[in-house]
Amino acid sequence: MEQCSVHETAKILHKEEETIKKIRRKILRKLEVSSMKAAIELYEEVTHSSTFTSSFFNDGTAQERARFS
Repeated sequence: MEQCSVHETAKILHKEEETIKKIRRKILRKLEVSSMKAAIELYEEVTHSSTFTSSFFNDGTAQERARFS
């Protein structure tokens, strides 16, 4: 879905556009990046890195981890 617009994503997921925007803002804030492109690049870098550790996406409280599972 990395190439979908907010409108297309909302339609696919049967959500309001504002909901998708809020979710994207939260993702950007948590990853400390300024764009979805940067977030995707970070994800690809981390998942293709030989030094990848699962703790990168598992840090935080159990409640925070539950949101992404």
